Amino acid sequence: MKTLRMLSLLAVSLYGAPLALAALDGTADSSAFTNQYNGNQIWDGSAFVNDWVQSGGHTPAAVSVSGSNLIVSPDADNGWVQHDSDTTAWETGSGNWTIEVSVKLNDVDSAVNDGMVVWGERDGNRGVLWIQDQAVSDLNGVEIASGFDNTDGFHTYRIAFDSTDMSAGTTGTHHVWRDDVLLSDAGVDINLAGGSLSRLIVGDCCTNIGNPVDQYELAYIRYQPDMALAPVPEPNSIFLLCMGLLGLLRLRSRR
Repeated sequence: MKTLRMLSLLAVSLYGAPLALAALDGTADSSAFTNQYNGNQIWDGSAFVNDWVQSGGHTPAAVSVSGSNLIVSPDADNGWVQHDSDTTAWETGSGNWTIEVSVKLNDVDSAVNDGMVVWGERDGNRGVLWIQDQAVSDLNGVEIASGFDNTDGFHTYRIAFDSTDMSAGTTGTHHVWRDDVLLSDAGVDINLAGGSLSRLIVGDCCTNIGNPVDQYELAYIRYQPDMALAPVPEPNSIFLLCMGLLGLLRLRSRR
């Protein structure tokens, strides 16, 4: 019984360390978010819908649907999709927030795919995550993580913004996960100076992002406008951690 109690405490303390460090509002699968849009719920094949708009230069020829996915082939100008009607949950919210996207960067030429951004701006803060073919960084190119491939299939990226945690930024701290793996326990500083507007942007925002032949495919955009949420821990991860700790405790008891 004492061993099991110790195991439980160790599992909670070790597995829960990133969440405790982040001081977030809890955990949730993005399927429980209050705002969920598959690609074809952003562009239905003939028009933008559900308060999503094209901005920054996209033309209708730059977007298409494949099943429920949205395929974006940026043209010569910058271009992105934006939740914008002055009354969306994003624009009327405040404080903490979480955005998750499922995206694949498509190789359509021999050049490096410069990717796209996820941009959350509100309350004087704008956090911008630049997703590239083999890395993620802030908008200035300061690398957060690398050594993976964003062109080999769909990957989920989640940003949770804690407006009360100033450990990684002067206006709050962003926490980033790739496929539910936290990229930095201490949070990341992806804040871009300014941030006077209220905007949720996904796509090719800027002159240094993408090029006319880069292409990306969105399975979904989901967001929770009022909470900073970590992904739900996978049961297998907890099981493996507990088994490993149990093994260590048994070895210790034999000594």
